[in-house]
Order: sequence, then structure tokens, then C-alpha cells
Amino acid sequence: MIPPTVLYVDDSDDDVVMLKAACDSAKVSFRFQSVNSGDHALLYLQGAPPYIDRDRFPFPALVLLDLKMPGTSGFDVLQSVRAPKQPAFNRLPVVVFTSSMHDEDATRAFELGADAYLVKPSGFDEIRRVVTTIDSLLSRSDFDLSALRRLPDAKLAPGAEIPAS
Repeated sequence: MIPPTVLYVDDSDDDVVMLKAACDSAKVSFRFQSVNSGDHALLYLQGAPPYIDRDRFPFPALVLLDLKMPGTSGFDVLQSVRAPKQPAFNRLPVVVFTSSMHDEDATRAFELGADAYLVKPSGFDEIRRVVTTIDSLLSRSDFDLSALRRLPDAKLAPGAEIPAS
């Protein structure tokens, strides 16, 4: 069986390295992919160059999306992913993973179609807890983002239960 892929979208190399290290430490069963911009996130999701090879760049089971990026922001990515012209992305779970604790950012993310909103923890153990929680929810046949409620500062969109497709 091919493991699910989590696409992490963040312009911070340090945050990508930390999340990758947490995945390695936790020995998660999902495949970790990352891109460093909103533009590359959209190219990846569309399978456009340089992400045409779906063996190397599989369509993700879940997207972890930073909001504050130069150029195409996480908000822009959300708006594109949830646009009516992108029906293939309608059921793609998108979890905002950001350092912003501003309620207005969470509200806007939910209005644009985010399924959950997680504030990035600062410590490695807490980041490891996030990836193990994601790993456990991806391994369930009844995929349900409500498992994220166990994490501090997690917010779920109304109706955030997403059945496996």
C-alpha cells in the first residue's frame, strides 16, 4: 500500500527542517513533501512542472499551509484551492499551520475554506505531537480531523469531519 502524502507549504527553511525532523523522529507512516511558496503549492497540486511526476510528487492526502508567505500567501492558496474551477480540490483537507494567533486570521482562513487552524508550537516535542496526531488520523479509515482537537490552540472549521474518499 502506498503511504499517504502530506504537503507542507512554508517559506521558512527552519520550520521545514523542524517539521521534517519531527516526522523522522516520530517515524510517521505518511510521506512528507514540502514546497517553499504558495506558487509552488499550486503547481504541485495541479501536477504542473516541476511536479508532473506523480510517483515523486503524489497528490497529497492533506496540506499543511502556512499563511504568511511573500508573493502568493496561504490565504491566496486557500482561495485558489477552494475555487469552483478547482473541483478536484474540494475534498482536499487543508490545515492552516501558522505562527499567527490572531483570531481574524483564523476567521479569514475558515471563510476561505480551511478545515482546521493550528498555531505552530515552538518546541520540538510539541511539533512531534502534531505530526503523530496527523499520522494517526491519516491511518484511520474514517478520516476525521476532530482528532486535532487534542492539540493545544487547534481550531476546527464547522463540519470539519472529512470522510475518506
